[in-house]
Amino acid sequence: MLEKGRISSIQFYMVSIMIVIGTTILFIPGLSVGLGGRDAWLAPILAGLVGMLVMLVMIRLNKYFPEQTPVEYLQILFGKWLGGIFAAYLLWALLRFFAAMIREGTDFIITAALSRTPAEVITVLMLSVVFYVVRQGVEVISRFTQFVVVIELTQMVASVLFFSSKDVEISHLTPLFEKGFLPVLKSSFLLSGWFGELIVVGFLLPFIRVRQGTAKAGLWAVATIIVLLVISNFYTIGVFGDVIASRMQYGLYEVARYISIAEFFERLDPIVMGTWIMLMFCKLAIFCYVISLGMAQLLRFTDYRPLVSIVCVIAFTMSEHIFVNQGDMVHYFSIPYPPYGFLLEVVAPILILGFAMFRMRKEHQSV
Repeated sequence: MLEKGRISSIQFYMVSIMIVIGTTILFIPGLSVGLGGRDAWLAPILAGLVGMLVMLVMIRLNKYFPEQTPVEYLQILFGKWLGGIFAAYLLWALLRFFAAMIREGTDFIITAALSRTPAEVITVLMLSVVFYVVRQGVEVISRFTQFVVVIELTQMVASVLFFSSKDVEISHLTPLFEKGFLPVLKSSFLLSGWFGELIVVGFLLPFIRVRQGTAKAGLWAVATIIVLLVISNFYTIGVFGDVIASRMQYGLYEVARYISIAEFFERLDPIVMGTWIMLMFCKLAIFCYVISLGMAQLLRFTDYRPLVSIVCVIAFTMSEHIFVNQGDMVHYFSIPYPPYGFLLEVVAPILILGFAMFRMRKEHQSV
């Protein structure tokens, strides 16, 4: 096995949270509200059911192939060549997602703080940190993620909850289902693409030290993600209303900027910005690790570390050209990404599990 490190169930719980929350907690509210209106704060609940389904499917596949990642068991199920093509396409899709995340992070930092700094400089600095962390292995990534979730994410959410509650207008959130249930379904489908990113846990499950309780940890992770996204959407809509919130690219960040207590304690946006950068680093590290590991397994390398630099360079180049501008990025995540992500990250794993169950049953009967 290319990775000798092991993670605990609690670390798996933390990493699973980061796989989704790392980019969604700030970026999603505007897109979600644009489709769901004032009811968009309910959308993560329905989308979370998709996340739970993906989590359970990946855990079930891991029971059939406890020591293999998706790259390896795709080749076992479909043969070396066809399975290899499927695995290569999966890695290409994850690489594209990785490049899109880099662009998200770079654009946010430029918009929020470093407007005069060249994007290339910010991207190189981000990837330098990611490169170093990923080469340390899955244990270091999981420990770093554990620290960020426990300290940074808790601090950000608690700050927004405590200081923004007085600014929430219930009239912005009522009446419920004024336009029916369809807007909530549309918003939920949009979010399901991000919950589908939990397909990445398939690369981490083989490294869990004690497998007992893995399903419980995974489902609790999805439940935590649901709560965090409900809070993010609820406060964004409650403070600004659905019309203004739908035009915001970084909803929770704007909520933090709006905070003012006695005209003295104001603008907690540096806390939110710093925390989200840490969240972004964690998610980038997880995806970079998974892609590097998967490529090493596909190419039959004995070590994934030499590929980390190649993955970072390719992703850096792609991030520069993947979107023309921020409007193009918003369009991609609003229109093409949800159905594409749903097919790749939700439908495909279900079909793979169905084929695996059929094949295992057939082999059992032949014996």
